[in-house]
Amino acid sequence: MNQPDADVEIDEALVRGLLDAQHPDLSEEPLAYLDAGWDNASWRLGDDLLVRLPRRDDAAALILNEQRWLPEIADDLPLEVPLPVATGTPGLGYPYHWSVVPWLDGTAADVADLTEPEESAERFGAFVTALHRPAPPDAPQNPYRGGPLEEKTELFVARANGLSDEVDVDALAAIWAEALQAPAADEPVWLHGDLHPGNLLLSDGILTGVIDFGDLCQGDAACDLAGAWMLFEPDYLDTVRSAAGGVDDATWARTRAWAAFFGLIFTAIGMNGRPSYEVIGRRALTSLLSTR
Repeated sequence: MNQPDADVEIDEALVRGLLDAQHPDLSEEPLAYLDAGWDNASWRLGDDLLVRLPRRDDAAALILNEQRWLPEIADDLPLEVPLPVATGTPGLGYPYHWSVVPWLDGTAADVADLTEPEESAERFGAFVTALHRPAPPDAPQNPYRGGPLEEKTELFVARANGLSDEVDVDALAAIWAEALQAPAADEPVWLHGDLHPGNLLLSDGILTGVIDFGDLCQGDAACDLAGAWMLFEPDYLDTVRSAAGGVDDATWARTRAWAAFFGLIFTAIGMNGRPSYEVIGRRALTSLLSTR
């Protein structure tokens, strides 16, 4: 799995032009390119802000999703989140909506060292506890996140077989089978939807922020909890489980299955040019197999 190509070209002139036209109060701030992620291009704006612009068609709906729903839940979250301070619309030939968000200090956990895992595990658990409140009926659904595991079985098997030289397929299949036998979630809750280390910020080795809420949706809490397997070594997973309110056995079984699913995906992405993702994917798979 390679990072998708951009569907639009985003350069400094475009970003500056959009700011001039739609947010002239911000247009005089220094502007510096940061990077182009899977979905968005990011430009730092002055010392305190960041401009996020979708770089491909499939990402356009994600930024609208974040703009619509993150303000409704952000106030109760115990870690820093990029609540939009300004939003933008298509213009100057650029076809998508876009956001200006606060600049959050920290480094993504897929490329930074976690030096305080116990404290960070407690913070991770507290964050998902605060986030995983019952979702309203009109909360968005996501076909890729938080739904019934049965719907992912075919893809899971394909991913596992695709890495059969790298992983113990039979052991992962047993984890998946155990989760399928566990009771389903009682009710959908709010999910981040993409809670992997690349979207978690560390400051001085401690978890301090969560970014990229484009996949915010309703679903099974196990989907988010699976992110813990990609960030923490096995010794700290009980801390996450306790801090998340004492996750029951059925949810934890489904969490392990989602962790196996994501572990396979991130390992494959990493092997195709993103080494930090291979590390977190293999961490999840190794932890799962060592704790059976």
